[in-house]
Amino acid sequence: MAEIKLEVAGGDHDDFPPAPSHQKETNKLLLKWCLVGNSIIIVLMSIAVFCVDRDVVDTTASNYLRAGWNDSLNIIGISIDTAWKYLVAQVFIALVEILDVGMSEIAYPIITLVIYNEDKKIIDNFSRRELQVCANLTYLLSNIRAVLTILVSVAQIDIAILRVIYGQILSMCAINRMLKHKTFITRLPTGGIEE
Repeated sequence: MAEIKLEVAGGDHDDFPPAPSHQKETNKLLLKWCLVGNSIIIVLMSIAVFCVDRDVVDTTASNYLRAGWNDSLNIIGISIDTAWKYLVAQVFIALVEILDVGMSEIAYPIITLVIYNEDKKIIDNFSRRELQVCANLTYLLSNIRAVLTILVSVAQIDIAILRVIYGQILSMCAINRMLKHKTFITRLPTGGIEE
């Protein structure tokens, strides 16, 4: 979308939306605090993993801190000791992340908007049984995938980091695609609005 900047004398006009409410500002602040809190936790956990453990320097003591294929890499009972097996494992992990982002961007919003929306009392595109089965299966499959993903991620640190990178790239693409279809309006300090 193109960026439009408008200046309006006095700051009020019937065609423009009202100034952001107190709740909108509170949501922004809460979001920022969540980001700061999570960043602090990640830094503290990284310090614990990489600095506190004295075995980190000795790679023979900790298989988790190795990278790439090796004789001791075992993912869910499969030995990943060749480049080919490592590549196949990475492709499989990337496919799992694609499915996870798809669930997050397609299935969860549908379930949230249809089931958890208190304002939506009449549902005309699903039967009760169909929606109940779909929602429960979505959560069941997601939880099973989460357990298997944990088993894969704890095998070796490079696998865990690459898994996060695959998921983040896909999430960035999905968020960018959705934001392209939205219009953003914010108040300028001069009283006008920026669209």
